[in-house]
Amino acid sequence: MSEETSERIGAIAARLMDHDDPDVRAVAASALTQREPARPLRTGRADYPLYAEGAFIPDDEPVFVIRAKDAAAPATVRFWAQRAASLGADDATVAVALGHATAMEEYQARHGRKVPDLPKE
Repeated sequence: MSEETSERIGAIAARLMDHDDPDVRAVAASALTQREPARPLRTGRADYPLYAEGAFIPDDEPVFVIRAKDAAAPATVRFWAQRAASLGADDATVAVALGHATAMEEYQARHGRKVPDLPKE
């Protein structure tokens, strides 16, 4: 990660500490302190049931899922956050992704990790 991107991500998380939404503040604090998030993360989105029901994602749009136990997951999500920031993603999007990567690392520390694979049929 470039120093510029690293500084931008830190600045984003710091600015989000004043956000109106307490969930966004909790994720920003997690990203800044590398501690467990104030609320448990599963999908990282309160509106996930709407997405799961297809309300926002068309049936023909590919979706890629990465589990926390996947050894590549935290670094992959951090890369995505860095790339999203460099493309101009809003601050909250970047902060949520970084908080999710931290939660994945903490999950791995408690439960172990595994080599990436495909679901068994």
